[in-house]
Amino acid sequence: GMDEHGAPRDDSAAAADALPIEVHRCALGNLVWNESDVARLRSPRCRLWGAYVGNPHKSQRKVNEALPLALSDAELHVGVSQGFLTVKMNADDGATPSIASVCQEIWRIEPVPSVDQALAHAPEATRHRARVFVDLWQRGMYVTEGLKFGADFSAYSESPDTVHSDLIVRVATGCMRTDGVEPSVVVASCRLAANVRKTWVLARVVDVTSESRSGAAEGDGDTEAFAAFCARTCVEYASLERCVWPNVYAPQETGKKRGGAR
Repeated sequence: GMDEHGAPRDDSAAAADALPIEVHRCALGNLVWNESDVARLRSPRCRLWGAYVGNPHKSQRKVNEALPLALSDAELHVGVSQGFLTVKMNADDGATPSIASVCQEIWRIEPVPSVDQALAHAPEATRHRARVFVDLWQRGMYVTEGLKFGADFSAYSESPDTVHSDLIVRVATGCMRTDGVEPSVVVASCRLAANVRKTWVLARVVDVTSESRSGAAEGDGDTEAFAAFCARTCVEYASLERCVWPNVYAPQETGKKRGGAR
């Protein structure tokens, strides 16, 4: 067939792109081993960035040496629920040993649970963090780890390869969720964000089914399915810069020209 530009269409490639990307879930993490699959994951359709397990140095640009790509449980949940990821769990294909079986043989590691089971039994802080990730992804953002900024996530309006992050996101958990945020934490976080030309945002998971919105997702139930948890909660965001200095954050000024750290 022909594409919209009149060029021959590679139907086999199109069919391959339509297939779900296979993720190997084992004790080492949720791993993607194929370079073309990584490119698909990081496309505007999927927007899952992950983190390379191998040599991550950008100057070398040797993706095959950096593989596999590891996805978080929150990323895996998004991909499976959206239908573009499929999980291979602790199984052999009959020809070559799976990653999971090799791990179990060498380190005597027990088989890992499914991502749904893992998130269902996860601590409250982990579930809230995953819930915020899902919400940011649903809002069209690329979301990566925010550890280098002392936060949970960095959020990008476009691919992290082409622009700097817009938001530094901290998830309110534990005493921060129930008792509020210490003023010193807010001041330090906002000053850091201003120095790297970003906006610091506090995210709070709230139970929308409760009569009072003063409590944030109280009574989480240790074994509640994560999909059900997402359905009964929403995420609220607060940003000091946007309230007091609205001109500091200008969404139209995205891109590398903004400077600062990514």
